[in-house]
Amino acid sequence: MAEKKTREEIGLEILRAAQSELYLNFPYLDAALSGLAFLPANGMTLAIATDGEILYYDADYLSERFLRGAESINRAYLHTILHCLLRHLAKKQDREPELWDLSCDVAVESILDGLASPCLGIAPAPMRRSLYGSLREHMKVLTAEGIYRELLRRDLPEYERARLQREFFADDHGLWDPQGKKDQERNERQDQKWSAASERAQTGMETVLAGRAVGGEAVYE
Repeated sequence: MAEKKTREEIGLEILRAAQSELYLNFPYLDAALSGLAFLPANGMTLAIATDGEILYYDADYLSERFLRGAESINRAYLHTILHCLLRHLAKKQDREPELWDLSCDVAVESILDGLASPCLGIAPAPMRRSLYGSLREHMKVLTAEGIYRELLRRDLPEYERARLQREFFADDHGLWDPQGKKDQERNERQDQKWSAASERAQTGMETVLAGRAVGGEAVYE
């Protein structure tokens, strides 16, 4: 038990450090960055996952990513926050689940790549730049909804879809609740929280990012 507790504490410290660094780099996302409580996954996921209220973390997963550099944790954490901020969780309803998950991951990673912040790691790989470029031929801003429609039209072969899933994976979407199975009061509370965080972020980006960063434009949209 003591060893498990120690690993969980290390995982929490890793997340807290990422949260603090992201606060410093993206102050306009302050409300969003404080929008999730942290709890050990206890087998619920082997990565990180959220239901819109709690971020569940696997300590071993965080430690493994941390060895690649703190930027890897910063990126994974902000990736999950952006899913919530852009309301990807609830919008999964009536869409092909795996393709929607992939579309959301591509949209969020394009934002992170567009922000071009040192705290989020290196520049995007050529494969990513190629995909973003081909998608922008069909849409001005890479939103999950637009990407989903385009990938659905392309009817990707299974191996290509799997390759993209590996490339853009950062968190587990298994706790997303597209069918609204949670109680109505909780759903409304969650929607109000992320609506307020979105409005606050929008206000900040209107002054900080307007017309300067593709990532900022995507979040704004």
